[in-house]
Amino acid sequence: MNRVLAIQSGEIYNKNNIRTNYQKLIHEFNNLLGIINPGDKVLIKPNLVAPSEMATTDSYLLECVISTVLEIGAKPIVAESSGFEFSTEKTFEILGIDSLCKKYDIPLINLDVEEFIEVESGNPYVPKYKLPKLISEVDKIINMPCLKGHSITKVTFSIKNLFGLLHRESRRKIHATNLEMGIRCLKKLVHVDFIIVDGLWNLTNAVFSDYFYQGIVLAGNDMTAVDICCCRLFGVDYKSIPHIYGPDEQNGFSYVELSEIVHYDNKIKERSKHFSRQSKKYKIMYSVDLLFYSICKFSFIPYAHYFLGLRPYVNKKKCKKCGLCEKICPVNAINGQKISIKKCFNVRCLRCLDACPYHAIEKRGFHKQ
Repeated sequence: MNRVLAIQSGEIYNKNNIRTNYQKLIHEFNNLLGIINPGDKVLIKPNLVAPSEMATTDSYLLECVISTVLEIGAKPIVAESSGFEFSTEKTFEILGIDSLCKKYDIPLINLDVEEFIEVESGNPYVPKYKLPKLISEVDKIINMPCLKGHSITKVTFSIKNLFGLLHRESRRKIHATNLEMGIRCLKKLVHVDFIIVDGLWNLTNAVFSDYFYQGIVLAGNDMTAVDICCCRLFGVDYKSIPHIYGPDEQNGFSYVELSEIVHYDNKIKERSKHFSRQSKKYKIMYSVDLLFYSICKFSFIPYAHYFLGLRPYVNKKKCKKCGLCEKICPVNAINGQKISIKKCFNVRCLRCLDACPYHAIEKRGFHKQ
């Protein structure tokens, strides 16, 4: 029978607690022995959608998984592609994923430049998906999603996390047609052997969101079972999520909390109209982008996200020219009271926002709330 285990501890971020909880979880799965075998090539798929620590798979939790795979005698490979509006290369660099993989001398694959193959999808709207050739070359896959919300699909857990494996062309087409169906069809194409869910931080949206620490980690061997349990913790009815709810949710599974889980209210239930509006808006945007891309050979979506979505700017009336924002910016986009659009364009990590003691760095765009 499929199993899902959850554990929670600590009121603040603490690496020792993270490692202890992780070890307790995988001990219940025989430290992944049998799931992963010596000599296996193991693809680890984190959620690195943007250069934001709170919105992405925790690098230390990722390091714990890498260590376990290496201890078994297997060969880990980390692979990911960021969201449309972000640079995958800069995301790896800013989050320290490139340094982490160098530390353990393991491959880090930027899927934006990886070789892809076309496969039959079973999706009537997008009959063929482009998936990395790498998937056919590895023996096992470990999925490492985050426990967080999403502005279109309500949630992004293990099944939704597979979306980052797709070629951007396939993602564009799926967004323009039926996102939920597209995700559900993708799940049938990619066999995942184990799931570790990072629920350390609570976010209502996929990237730009208020957040607070909750210290939850989940583990399981079936994505549907894991996502149903994630819905329970996140305060969402899994039957309201089309890419989770379906015939295969009838599979039996056991759910055990290794520690008493405190459930947090993330206000997700109060946003039903928001999800409907966002779904329509993004479907139109990606449909237009399909036509735009076919003519101009580049996507306007990153520009739409930067100029209409959310971006930082300096309020000169509040700025005291202390220089803290310049020091904290990982891409040197800030010079005095000016932010370089070119440098900030596909990063927007908003570290400057948190760093400024005078609140002189503010948000601009329709999503600033």
